[in-house]
Amino acid sequence: MFNTFEKNSYTFLPAEVVKAYKKATKLYPLIKAAENSNNIEDWFNTIIKFDDNEFIENNIECVLYEDFPKANFVGHKVL
Repeated sequence: MFNTFEKNSYTFLPAEVVKAYKKATKLYPLIKAAENSNNIEDWFNTIIKFDDNEFIENNIECVLYEDFPKANFVGHKVL
């Protein structure tokens, strides 16, 4: 990603973008492992390590959207 940007740009990436990218590449395998373990508490505790409310919100919404058809609300399966 950075190589393409540097090749096609006349400016440097902001330091905060580089820092966020490095943090994301470290946390991504942990999030996927927690996701694959089907332990929602581990997944949530891992995802909040990002300290990025928009990222956290988007991921929670995505999980809710994907799992909504399988959800069991007050004993009734949602179809």
